[in-house]
Amino acid sequence: MKGCSLVDEFLRNKRKYVVYKHQYSRKSNNERTQKIIKFLQFCCLGGVKRIRDIQKSNYDEFLRHLNYSYSLETIRKYKLALSEFANRAKLDFKVVKNVDKQKKRKFLKLKETLKDCECNLNEYRDEIMKLF
Repeated sequence: MKGCSLVDEFLRNKRKYVVYKHQYSRKSNNERTQKIIKFLQFCCLGGVKRIRDIQKSNYDEFLRHLNYSYSLETIRKYKLALSEFANRAKLDFKVVKNVDKQKKRKFLKLKETLKDCECNLNEYRDEIMKLF
């Protein structure tokens, strides 16, 4: 997207908004940055002109948009990236990651799917949760 003032502001001050984490690969750091840029482009389409003007409603609408196309894991990764961004940008809202709730929801869905199975999933709960 050309001409997005939010992306321009972000790229000019990238070190302010994203910390390069040495324990992550270059690819992972770039993916986090791209997730933030995608969010900022979405906000531009909504008429936001400056990063400090981003509201919780912009974030909520972006998540609704993601829910139509992406898996829970991908959405979780967006939340992680946007959580750091929101904190460092000193936005007036907190990004709640709810990672454990998503894992529990996946486990319950798996349990429901395999309800006719003769195995006891609760016995293997910890191992299954590590897979999510």
